[in-house]
Amino acid sequence: MDSINSIHDSIVKNLRNENRIVTVSKLFTEFETDIDRYELGSLLLDEFDISPEVDEPCVKSACESEKLRNEGNSAFLKRQDLNAIQCYTSSAGYAPNESKELALSYANRSAVTFALKQFYDCLKDIDRALDGHYPDNLRYKLYERKGKCLKYLGDKVSAKENYKKSLEWVAKSNLSKEKQTSFNSSLNSALSDLELTDNVDKDCENSDVVRTGHQSDKLELSFPPNDEILCACDALKIEYSEEFGRHVVGTKDILPGQILAIERPFASILLPSAYKEYCFHCLKRCHSLLPCTGCTKVFFCSASCRELSWSQYHCIDCSLLERLYNFGCSNLEILSVRTLILAARVDKFSDVIKLIDGLTANNEGDPCKIGYNDQGKYDSEDYRTSHFLARNTELRTPADLFRRVIFAVCAIHFIDRYTDFFEINSPPAVYDDESPANGLLLMRCQAGGLLLRYMQIIPCNGHEVSEMCVTLGGAERNNNASSAPTTTNTTHNGDSNSLKRSTSYLDYACNEIGSALYPFLSLINHSCDPNVVRHSYNGDSVVLSAIQGIRKGDQILDSYSHHYALHDMKTRRSQLYQQYHFNCACIACTDNWPQFNDLPEDFIIKDNLQEEVMKSSEEFQSAYEKVLKGDFEGKLSILLDHLALLDRAVTRPCKEYNQCQEAIKMCQCLRTNHYVHSNF
Repeated sequence: MDSINSIHDSIVKNLRNENRIVTVSKLFTEFETDIDRYELGSLLLDEFDISPEVDEPCVKSACESEKLRNEGNSAFLKRQDLNAIQCYTSSAGYAPNESKELALSYANRSAVTFALKQFYDCLKDIDRALDGHYPDNLRYKLYERKGKCLKYLGDKVSAKENYKKSLEWVAKSNLSKEKQTSFNSSLNSALSDLELTDNVDKDCENSDVVRTGHQSDKLELSFPPNDEILCACDALKIEYSEEFGRHVVGTKDILPGQILAIERPFASILLPSAYKEYCFHCLKRCHSLLPCTGCTKVFFCSASCRELSWSQYHCIDCSLLERLYNFGCSNLEILSVRTLILAARVDKFSDVIKLIDGLTANNEGDPCKIGYNDQGKYDSEDYRTSHFLARNTELRTPADLFRRVIFAVCAIHFIDRYTDFFEINSPPAVYDDESPANGLLLMRCQAGGLLLRYMQIIPCNGHEVSEMCVTLGGAERNNNASSAPTTTNTTHNGDSNSLKRSTSYLDYACNEIGSALYPFLSLINHSCDPNVVRHSYNGDSVVLSAIQGIRKGDQILDSYSHHYALHDMKTRRSQLYQQYHFNCACIACTDNWPQFNDLPEDFIIKDNLQEEVMKSSEEFQSAYEKVLKGDFEGKLSILLDHLALLDRAVTRPCKEYNQCQEAIKMCQCLRTNHYVHSNF
């Protein structure tokens, strides 16, 4: 079967054999539109008679479902709970719709979530199994488990009802009379105990909320909402200059920790490595996932998310996604395809083309207003904000553009062959001057040109979606606790996507689970010493907060994953130029600040604030040590106050400033996407 690399190499080989490399490269540099580049790529595939073929996706299979369920059973017996959940989830994905295998997968997974005291997840799976084709001779077990869940959650009336149902169903079990009698005796005792217990088992109260942080805090902007930028506060505005292009500046003095924006993406994807633990649509962690009814790989936290996904994009990529990954497509390329599908599904594709033509024709006004809607708002969920993000076409080499073109041509080929994308979006009447056949050809070229555009936009503007995973009872803490590596968040292809830290009480790691296109965050320029930090929130949303004091008029600066405390200046500049095509001139680069371990321990205190700084520093050190041990309660305000004081009082760089920033980030992680798992 073919891959994107084999198709690309085959075309290059043919061109080289015909001595046409220089000619084609020259054409690529002369073309002014992505549609022209796409058309040339399409013509080359036709000329060399190349039709991409790809491995077929997996299909529903009772045998494969049973095999995966047995693997889950083995993992559960070994107390590998999270692995068992993934196996049972995969088993549900392969199980034929409305089958016994599907019900068995749900039931077995409920045993794991019960053991983890995740009772709401457990109840969902029990109900799905009982509503499905779960064997009659096993149902008594589920009613008993459901009764226990309800008891722990304080619903004694419903717990009694389910215990009684369990007693009724045990008669249909395959248990011997002796075992039935023993079971009945045990359950009758449980019924009697219900009268003696408190309403809620204190060890189990809100156990789901304790262990998954997607719903832990409802965060709000620290300033009134912005009249123009719908996701941001009124302490920010978009400006433009020849040096910085479109960028974001502060309109007020901003303190560390203040929340400046909460943005939903225009498009997001879940990475394949996260399919079995997170919702494919909202990207929230879930241990009671529902499978797609069409494919075997993706899952949803609810029927609602499954339906929304299908209506917005999965009706197209259900038959496409696994084929694209089999073809060797990267996550960047998959996000580009998702962006195309979403753009076309919001309105008719022909309406999107008309909108783009209008946007291009009217793109001569205020550069700060590019992408604004008809009401004068910058709305991240409006396609216009994504369309005009930077793509750096003029800085790309012909070889770079050519590979992207070949991907776009192959992707459109698969979309045309395996989906009804063009049938759904192509009423021929909208192309008044074209025959139906020519209208469809034109639509393919326009779709290919847009896909090529996204293939240039997303490498420069895509961001990761992440989750902080905290394991209680972690590894032994390094004796030099203060030498913790700096944690940063990253853009899509950043090199910090799995940052780990250990203390004597907990391990934690920031793991990349998805990728997303955030049109407002994409306007923020880079610094190796950023003054804001991003945290993924409520699934695929993002929270932007200050991590330094920011004065009115200062530019808002993010880190594109290359932080001075983690990487030397040469590495930072090289990687930033390679991916983003600019030479960084931030203060950390121009002054060549040292990395974290070489930062000065002492600092110069300004303005006769020595006594105040020393007192605050003592409080900080105490709070910092407690945070490293997993004691976060009440520490964030201490850390934020200390950082605000350091901003006013000390000369940077200094190690304590970085330590305070990192402790703040750790506390903020527990207000955003996080998961707590106990090893005790």
